[in-house]
Amino acid sequence: MSDCSSSCSTPQMDTTTKQLFEAWGCSEDEDRRTTRREKNRVAAQKSRKRQTQRADLLHEACELLEQKNRKLRKEQVKARADSRCGIESVAVHLQHAVKGAQGM
Repeated sequence: MSDCSSSCSTPQMDTTTKQLFEAWGCSEDEDRRTTRREKNRVAAQKSRKRQTQRADLLHEACELLEQKNRKLRKEQVKARADSRCGIESVAVHLQHAVKGAQGM
C-alpha cells in the first residue's frame, strides 16, 4: 500500500515548524483555532454589515411609504371636501328647480 492516505489528509508540519510553534507556545491546534476565530470574526463583520444595510433599506422604504400615505390622506380630504361641495351644489340646484316648478 502506498503512503497516499496519510499524505492526502491534513498536511503535516515538518519538524522545524513544530519546534518553532512549540518555542512560541503554539501548537498546531491553537493555530487552527486562531485561524478559525479570525475567519469567524470576518464572517461576523460581513453579516453585521449586511444586516445594517438591510435595516437601512427598510428604513428608507418605510419613510417613502409614510410620505405616500400622507399624500394620499391629503388627497382623500380634498376629495371629500370636493364631494361635499358638489352635493351641496346639487342640493341648491334642486331647491331652485323645485321652487321654479312650483311657481309655474
